[in-house]
Amino acid sequence: MTFTDLHVPMIPFLRRTLAAAPLSRSGIILDLACGDAQKWPLYREILGADVTLVGVDLGFSVRPQAAGKIVALIQKGMTTPIEAEQLLLTADAHRLPFAAAMLDGALCVAAFGLFSEPERVLRDVRYALKPGAVAVYVTAERRWVYAWRWSPRLALRVAAACADVVIPLSHPDLTGDLVAQLQATGYSSIGSMAALLDSDLPEVCAALAVLPWNVLLPILTPRISLSDLAACEYTECDLELRSIALAAWGMQNKPSVENGS
Repeated sequence: MTFTDLHVPMIPFLRRTLAAAPLSRSGIILDLACGDAQKWPLYREILGADVTLVGVDLGFSVRPQAAGKIVALIQKGMTTPIEAEQLLLTADAHRLPFAAAMLDGALCVAAFGLFSEPERVLRDVRYALKPGAVAVYVTAERRWVYAWRWSPRLALRVAAACADVVIPLSHPDLTGDLVAQLQATGYSSIGSMAALLDSDLPEVCAALAVLPWNVLLPILTPRISLSDLAACEYTECDLELRSIALAAWGMQNKPSVENGS
């Protein structure tokens, strides 16, 4: 797979997000602000061979295609993967060219913070989703966050014990704004995740380390020893300026009557 240096630190978090989010494993999946589609090999690896990815971006590196051609392909019910360059579309995320209930899912990775009218984008994506389809939004930012300072040895033991854990909502201070935007634009069945991006901790611990103790305790209690549980609790948890990955997803739960409904 090929990725820019910007995206590489997000790969573990993206894998965990797509494992947790109920994004369709078949049909037409929109990649919003796709750049030059370098993330597509990873998406196909995770989502499987039955998805057809459609990319939308304003960047000059994307091969321009007429919106009508892309829409016509989708309207014919195409659900088998074809060459990436055939489904790359130059279009504005604020003015998506898709009809109502056309898409089986959507992804927007490392671009949400760049939109001038994010709620308009959220509404346009939801409008294009079929009822029951899910859109996943992943972003990153620098912010002040409380993080557990587990020693490398303790973190390895925690990671081994929690390898199968699907990380739940961290707490509203991290994902609350993104969740609120999804709620305001009509999404339902909303889920979210967060993790440290600038950490040497094992992947799962990068997510566990930003959870408050009342959320972390029931995850750790059945999985680690009492001595390790005590060590986790009494480790320092300091407020620090860190790079954080954030993800939220929501479902289109009703037919779209008009654009932005």
